[in-house]
Amino acid sequence: MAISDKFAPWFLGNEYILTGKIIYLEAPIILLIAWSNVTGLQYLMPTHKEHEYTISVTAGAIVNIIANLVLISLWKANGAAIATVISEAIVLLIQLNFIKNELDLKEMFSSSWKYFLSGLVMYIAIDTLNSILVMNFLTLIVEAVIGIIIYVFLIYILKAPIIITALNILKNRESMGEN
Repeated sequence: MAISDKFAPWFLGNEYILTGKIIYLEAPIILLIAWSNVTGLQYLMPTHKEHEYTISVTAGAIVNIIANLVLISLWKANGAAIATVISEAIVLLIQLNFIKNELDLKEMFSSSWKYFLSGLVMYIAIDTLNSILVMNFLTLIVEAVIGIIIYVFLIYILKAPIIITALNILKNRESMGEN
């Protein structure tokens, strides 16, 4: 999101300058699809809740068609991007509703703020850097590396669960290597 406005025309050409906004608008879909894959494909399907999974995906498709009809006429490609994000959010919300009595959603999302805060700080830093620098291959690499460093540093400082899990895996590997 932070580099989309300069990345699109640099990578695709100046005739694709408007693509940067579409990339920006559609970027949240990465999280929504990741979460719905966990709730749908990794929970509902293995627990034989194919019906619930199908309802969520069908509802998402219906919402996508309706939202596209409305939003594309208003905002063209940007409307399509927004419609896609809305429909994926619907899929996730329906799946969360189906699993809310079986899993502790509060616990499941209790550390999410750590990742969002880390991502927000990274976004602000890279967006600021992107506004100063001219987009080229070196700039892209520098922004990516700085973004990774900021994000990993912050989730480490905030003791996000993924860091604790990674450290435990490393400790287990070290102890297995010593035996």
